Amino acid sequence: MQADEIGYQILEKKYRSVINKSIIILKISQLNQDITIFYFSFLNFAYHNKKYRFEKHFI
Repeated sequence: MQADEIGYQILEKKYRSVINKSIIILKISQLNQDITIFYFSFLNFAYHNKKYRFEKHFI
């Protein structure tokens, strides 16, 4: 769970405006698999928006 919290803190710092819309998904996700899917979905969204840099270490 610590790794997920650290990943979330990095995401929150870099993508605060987008993360505020998706914060509920992280709070209700208790399995690592769910959080991984969220990371993939979020990065896909950020990459296609081209407002944010694609960060490999979230995968």
